[in-house]
Amino acid sequence: MSTEASITVVQEGIKSIASAIWNPQECEIFIDGRKVGVLNGYQNRNTCPASPGPHSIYVRAYARDSATITRVYGYSLTLSVNLAPGENKRFGCGVVKGPPLRKGLILTTAVITVLLFVGLGPLSYLPARTRYTATLVMALVTIACSWYGYSSTPGAAIYLKEA
Repeated sequence: MSTEASITVVQEGIKSIASAIWNPQECEIFIDGRKVGVLNGYQNRNTCPASPGPHSIYVRAYARDSATITRVYGYSLTLSVNLAPGENKRFGCGVVKGPPLRKGLILTTAVITVLLFVGLGPLSYLPARTRYTATLVMALVTIACSWYGYSSTPGAAIYLKEA
């Protein structure tokens, strides 16, 4: 019997390359406060060796390949796990689904922003300064809509659960 134990974390909701591209999140795995692995959608399962005994585990999710200041989506709750020698505990992690209205708001305001910027149809008769000011305001509204339903409380946007 092996004396080494392990913890396996699976990024849920990623079932194909298309879903990995559509949901560009990476999840960093932390055991006892130390980063031990990364799930990036393409690699959606990670098994980390751990010594038997009590451990704490959480994940941090962020936007893959992003350099923006808003790239961290959030943290999961920290879970306690007690491993027996040779035991493998399995966990699932992912992004908590936001309010259904959020995607519609973002899409609608983004389309209005683009239409104002391009100035199609009757919008082309607006003075340039007015049109670009309205474009800036709509871009800010789009950003505000992206924060609708967001909470920085651990576990509000990212989940980690024992499988």
